[in-house]
Order: sequence, then C-alpha cells, then structure tokens
Amino acid sequence: MVLEKTKFSRNPKTAWQQIDDKVVVVTPDTKKIHILYESGASIWDYLEAPKSLGDLINNLQAEYNVESTQAESDVQHYLSDLVDRNIVSVC
Repeated sequence: MVLEKTKFSRNPKTAWQQIDDKVVVVTPDTKKIHILYESGASIWDYLEAPKSLGDLINNLQAEYNVESTQAESDVQHYLSDLVDRNIVSVC
C-alpha cells in the first residue's frame, strides 16, 4: 500500500507551543488556533522528524496499549484531519 510508505511531518510554517499535556498550533494560512490533546499531542511529538503511518501506529499502540486495528483506524483518521487542517504535511 502506498500510504504505508508515505511519510508525514509537522507543517514547518506552523507556530506551536506545548502547554502541559496539550499542543497549541497556529496555522499561518488560516490564522486558526488548533489544540491537540493527548494522542494528538503524542502524534505531534512523534512528528518531530518525518514518520511513516506504520511508525505512528506502532508508537501510539505501545503508548496507549490499544489493539493494532484500532490504532491503525484512529491514526489514519486523525492524520487525515491534521493534513486537511494544514497542521501536518505529507512528505
């Protein structure tokens, strides 16, 4: 599957700040503020360097102790949302 080889990264144009257990991200194009909680903040942390979908799924599965099928579904949906909001970029 092509998606498995695709890498994702933080949009380098965003401004962001970690506050306690959440990440506040501002997208420059829309000037909107987005707050990433728990697993979203974890994904943001993992994306300090580009990561594949498989890497992100494995990281979240280990951190949150969830089944692989659940982790895969959740990460795919959340990444799609982050890409749509221009918070995360496809490399």
